Amino acid sequence: MTDPSAELLEKWCGPVVEPDAFTAGKARDFAAFLAVRDDVGASLIEVRQSGERSWVVVEFELDVGQQPVVDIARRERVALGFTIGDTEWPTALIIRDDFPPNLPHTFLTAPGDPSILCISEEPWDETKRRWSPNLLVRTVRHWFNATAKGELHTADQPLEPFVVASAHQAILPPNYVELCATTPARLYGYGIEGTPVVRFFGSKPEGLKNHPGFTAVHFVLPTQTHGFIRHSARTAADLLALFSVEGFDFKAKLGEALRGWLADPSLRETRPVVIVSIPTARVAGEEPERTDTRLFMLAVTVRELGVSLDIWSAITDDKGRIIEGATLGPLNPTFDGSNVPVILWSTLTDITREAAARFNGYEAPTGLGLLVVGAGALGSQVVGNLVRMGETVTGVADQDLLLPHNLARHGCYSDQGVGVSKSKIVASQTNDFLNAPAETAAFGVNVLRPSGDDAEAYQAAIAKADVILDLAASVAVSRSLAIDNPATGRRAAAFLSPSGHDLVVLVEDAVRGVRLDELEMAYYAAVMSDPALEGHLNAAGHVRYGQSCRDLSGEIEQVHVAINAGIAAKSLRAALSQDAPLAKVWRTDPTTLEVRAIEIDPRSMKRFEVGGWTILVRPGLLEAIWERRDERLPNETGGVLLGDFDTSRKLIYLVDALETPADSKEDHGSFIRGSYGLPDAVAEAGSKTQQMLRYAGEWHSHPTGYGVLPSVDDVGLYSYMAAEMAVEGYPPIMMIAGDNEFSLIVENQRIPLERLGGQSWTS
Repeated sequence: MTDPSAELLEKWCGPVVEPDAFTAGKARDFAAFLAVRDDVGASLIEVRQSGERSWVVVEFELDVGQQPVVDIARRERVALGFTIGDTEWPTALIIRDDFPPNLPHTFLTAPGDPSILCISEEPWDETKRRWSPNLLVRTVRHWFNATAKGELHTADQPLEPFVVASAHQAILPPNYVELCATTPARLYGYGIEGTPVVRFFGSKPEGLKNHPGFTAVHFVLPTQTHGFIRHSARTAADLLALFSVEGFDFKAKLGEALRGWLADPSLRETRPVVIVSIPTARVAGEEPERTDTRLFMLAVTVRELGVSLDIWSAITDDKGRIIEGATLGPLNPTFDGSNVPVILWSTLTDITREAAARFNGYEAPTGLGLLVVGAGALGSQVVGNLVRMGETVTGVADQDLLLPHNLARHGCYSDQGVGVSKSKIVASQTNDFLNAPAETAAFGVNVLRPSGDDAEAYQAAIAKADVILDLAASVAVSRSLAIDNPATGRRAAAFLSPSGHDLVVLVEDAVRGVRLDELEMAYYAAVMSDPALEGHLNAAGHVRYGQSCRDLSGEIEQVHVAINAGIAAKSLRAALSQDAPLAKVWRTDPTTLEVRAIEIDPRSMKRFEVGGWTILVRPGLLEAIWERRDERLPNETGGVLLGDFDTSRKLIYLVDALETPADSKEDHGSFIRGSYGLPDAVAEAGSKTQQMLRYAGEWHSHPTGYGVLPSVDDVGLYSYMAAEMAVEGYPPIMMIAGDNEFSLIVENQRIPLERLGGQSWTS
């Protein structure tokens, strides 16, 4: 009597040979290992050679327990086939004709063929660097032992796919389900040269003018229960068998779709594409845990498929051209599709904002529309990061052109962009990212004085924006966006220090209670007082890139722009997801690249109107003055105020106060401010803040119980200050600190803390 297992081995594994005849090196090593070891739970039976594969037949001794969940014997024979090129896990062929079919982690084989085990999920290229014969023995024994106990596929493992995946990838448009729901559904696609990838589009891309395209249908199967992996369909017959599952008449549905296609003459020469989504549950009756989608491309035209199904006929001439009307007949019930080749493609979908956000670890995009001003080195890279994080950039405004030297740090990687508007380059890259209709507009305008063709569109876009993101690194632009523009969108800004090592991010609160210019002043105060920001705004070197005296570019390493662009994008997204304001500096050590963050007090400034001026006072300044007053009591003390004057907008910012000069005279009834070191201290304040803070006025304290009304000496001092400040065109400012209150005197009017109006006073 013929041994059935011997016939199986002869058919699949070839004749018995000596190990020396093996063509696969790992097969020789494995056979040699088993020949000398009897303590590893596996015994060598024989070795065989078949074409490009060397086979080692092994009998495994197994621990299946007293009552195995699956019919796994205590001894199982397996033929392990090694490839000559060592390109994949050895094929594990079961040598038992009554082995349980359709187990998890097995491959679907044709009826009568032996089962093939999927012995590991780890990629072979990752495994083979630490492969050993004993590792293979342990791997196979684990498969049998765990399967026997029902423990091979653990609850935390992904489900098995319904159909084996393909090395060929079809990239579908994100809205392919909606596209396929139309009748008929038309897709266009092309292969990526040199790769097993084809991309599909809902509309015809440039370069495919004469391509007839594809006609697609999308089916969703009833939920299937996770189990064994099915092989791909090679013909339409396989396709019908594969998806003719309970509750789904795949053949009838395909025939119905085909009849609709044939009725449209423009579709008859297109290639039919069948997209099938398979929801899969871990346990029968449960909700699906995953959905796999596979695309099957039929290697015939719609017309040819109709002829094969006998639902299409036409009278043709001797050259095969249709000369009379065609007819649609009923679906041929005997059609099996074995003569229609099918190609399987695993599917991916093009990136969407939602997917981009998930890939970055966010549940969803913020949904905010960002209008970006500034598309230079930092701006271009921040925009690129935000878009990759799923954020929506509705427009980019920048009037500058990309020049050759910009390529050293700009987000544009092609010199084909030289001479093109930076805003157009960044907007184009943003739109290309999503392969969608242009959603990011480019505005080549000077945002301080919008004019030209883009001006009206820019004004409309900025009015609609949820967030106006200033990446222009210009005080003039930042102030204009914060103060002058009537748009209601929240403002945010990010810019680099002169060295490029440090990043500053300022974000208004959601209701704009703390305006961007106020956060700017808080930042200057931190630069003045926080030792962690020492040298932060020191000037950097420059490189001349052109002939003009202004053709200078800062010496900033691209690595620092990249680091800070990443920090900026993440911090901006986080801040814009919350209602509170943010002011923060990140400093990067240029040697170690260690980054540390410095928090800045983001509170709103106290605002007063007097004499046609708006005075904004930083709360931290008042607190510092009151603290110094308390330290010097019962004596009076005082000093110099630092701030900024914006004469075009009639704004005065009071930001900080210098230390009291050492030669000042302080006693219980008076204070005379000295001048020792004062000019140097004022100059240093300007240097530290790039001349943004300057002398702004005087302050002094009154003793306990004396209130904050100006004394006769105060009135005289103020008159002197008025004469001095008149030369500069600035109003004199005096601040008097008392018991938890102060007076601010501007333009001969006293402003008490507890009210916003002004009270006139004279000498």
